[in-house]
Amino acid sequence: MDLQAWDNAISIASNGVTAVGVIIGLLYGRRKVNELISAKLHEASFSSALSLYNEISDLRDKHAKIRLLLNFTLSTVNNLNRDNRPIDLETHLNLQRSGIEAFEVSMILSKCFTRVYNHNVTIKKDAMDIIQKALDAANQLTNEINVFFSYATKINDDKIPTLEDVESMRLHYENITKLQLSYIQASSEFQRISFKNTFIFE
Repeated sequence: MDLQAWDNAISIASNGVTAVGVIIGLLYGRRKVNELISAKLHEASFSSALSLYNEISDLRDKHAKIRLLLNFTLSTVNNLNRDNRPIDLETHLNLQRSGIEAFEVSMILSKCFTRVYNHNVTIKKDAMDIIQKALDAANQLTNEINVFFSYATKINDDKIPTLEDVESMRLHYENITKLQLSYIQASSEFQRISFKNTFIFE
């Protein structure tokens, strides 16, 4: 075998080794990437489940914030009616901000539950029954908050709140109170279930 033939043979062998190395590298790299993605997805699943678990209990405290926003709004509208005066722009904007803030707080549980669902985390039946009670109360609470604040935010600078507006707001305020009590009851039940007895991670 002359020098040229020997060089060609070495080159072919080298290219073969390189190709095998590239294939092995791709397979190994793909496996590592898949492992990394799997680990990140599991981490996200665990994080979303932990967030939901904690939020069911913590949201009871945040309901106090909703109560303050409702009290501020009801008091403001009641005073406008009593004094027979229209709302000014600053107060109107404050009422809108209060409504948005209360709405966002009421949506926290639904958002947490959606993240858990999207991460393919299974909730065990006993826990799900209680979570469903909390979700139902939270969703109804959101609807009541929307209606409550619709009375406040429809008031503009050329309209004085009527006694009917105030009474309607009071009615929804009472409904919100009942729903918050239902939520607290469901939350208290849920706290008796441990984290490991709540979720199954796929």
